[in-house]
Amino acid sequence: MVRNRSIFLIILILLSGIKINSQIYYRVDFSNKFNTNYSLDQPELFLSNKAIERREKFNIPIDSTDLPVNSWYLDSLTSLDCEVLYTSRWFNSAVIKIQNDNIINRILQLPFVVNAQLVKPKINKETDETKITTPSIAYSDITKKSTKIPQTIYGFSTNQNQMIGIHILHQMGYKGDGIVIAVLDAGFSGCDHIPFFDSLRLKSRLLGTKDFVFPGNNVYNKSNHGTSVLALMASNIPNILVGTAPEASYWLIRTEDPSSEYLIEEENWIAGAEFADSVGVDIINSSLGYTTFNLNSQNHSYTDLDGKTTRVSKGAAMAASKGMIICNSAGNSGNSSWYYIGAPADADSIITVGAVDSLGIVVEFSSKGPTYDGRIKPTVCAQGANVFTASQDSSIIMGNGTSFSSPIIAGATACLLQKHPNSDPISIITSIIKSANRYLTPNNFYGYGIPNFAVADILANDTSISSPPWLESTPFIYPNPFTSYINIIYQSKEKSFLDIALYSINGTQVFKNIYQLFPGNNYIIIEQLDSLSSGIYIMAIGANKTIKVVKQ
Repeated sequence: MVRNRSIFLIILILLSGIKINSQIYYRVDFSNKFNTNYSLDQPELFLSNKAIERREKFNIPIDSTDLPVNSWYLDSLTSLDCEVLYTSRWFNSAVIKIQNDNIINRILQLPFVVNAQLVKPKINKETDETKITTPSIAYSDITKKSTKIPQTIYGFSTNQNQMIGIHILHQMGYKGDGIVIAVLDAGFSGCDHIPFFDSLRLKSRLLGTKDFVFPGNNVYNKSNHGTSVLALMASNIPNILVGTAPEASYWLIRTEDPSSEYLIEEENWIAGAEFADSVGVDIINSSLGYTTFNLNSQNHSYTDLDGKTTRVSKGAAMAASKGMIICNSAGNSGNSSWYYIGAPADADSIITVGAVDSLGIVVEFSSKGPTYDGRIKPTVCAQGANVFTASQDSSIIMGNGTSFSSPIIAGATACLLQKHPNSDPISIITSIIKSANRYLTPNNFYGYGIPNFAVADILANDTSISSPPWLESTPFIYPNPFTSYINIIYQSKEKSFLDIALYSINGTQVFKNIYQLFPGNNYIIIEQLDSLSSGIYIMAIGANKTIKVVKQ
């Protein structure tokens, strides 16, 4: 009896698989939102308080694109044997699942339907989900100190964090607290239990999950790509691995199906971004991009990359217009025949992130610009080669990809936004761009270069600075005269060290220290100078630079 039952169960599983694989997915576009059940006068019925507050803060009107799709339209689809997976408020559409194409003709006859687009065809076989396979160092081995770890609070993440100056904001106490980040990815295996996210869970900063690939599924038993992406922002194990925004709060949203590539994933992305908007997210990190698909007729061409053509890029632009900051990976096609960025990296008003190595040199795989309409892309770069992050088995892995450089920037942006909560997204993005080391000479390999978030903080404080003076003169020292501290912005072409000493006018050394430099703008602060007498001092920087500074 047991044996027969086993055979019966196998048959059920096989039959179930055939049923799932025989389904077809379409996007249905509606003509209007007439007779909706919702009103713009009662946004609390379809937006969270935090989402409404964001719109009020940045003077963003709540308009018809915020209204949910007419429920009567959805009921009409359901009556035609369609399963509605989700809807898009922004584009007034729905993604449906059907058994055969014959139903589409009936759908197109509905008076409120203007279009039906195939987004995923009937397929015969699903492949296994891809996994990150990179050399890893076991977490248990690290805690036994069998592997050399950089002796800083950041441990293995030292270089990738300090390269963009985020450690300065962390030292000031800005680690993303109060900022909400949505991570759009392929899955988050292990995020519900591995130690890198203990503080995230214990302090209730993991706000929730959502699966738009297979609605209702558990995102914690899917791909570990999102796990590694999240760790670059949220991990918090001092002296081993610390992300760029360890005190931010997070929504984990699955939009990517790594077993196939069809246009439906762009619809998933839009649905994920809309959900993020509705729950009041401040920043979206998307380590995703789309150019080619399993169905060749769905492929994008370079002419599509104008920020206004592909659905996902229009979705990213819409998300930005709702007051969220979007960080998106540039792509990893830089050394292939298609070397351009993908979608939605071409969208306007977002931060597109390319990849450099540990020395600040752009890596070959990092996708390049410009957009088809000639805009500079990527926007900025961060370390994306030999990046240390976490994996689902509680190990630290070393990986490559703009999938990793993007969350490094997204987390740092959260810290900057925390420090400047009333700055609108465009002002924050502008500050980040101006802080980058190639701001005056951008190109389509580096974009505007490697940003420094301590410098971006200065620019966010003084938005009147149109051309940062330190890009033309290094070192840039202020204030001068000084009182209790001296700020130095030093632009370096390479990773190195810098000696700084301060002497009284009679030659007595009153201060000396050595600082790590990273490619780009470096922010250095010399503090606790209150005890010095008023007068003239000489600052020696490196081997051959001397600058006169005055103590008030």
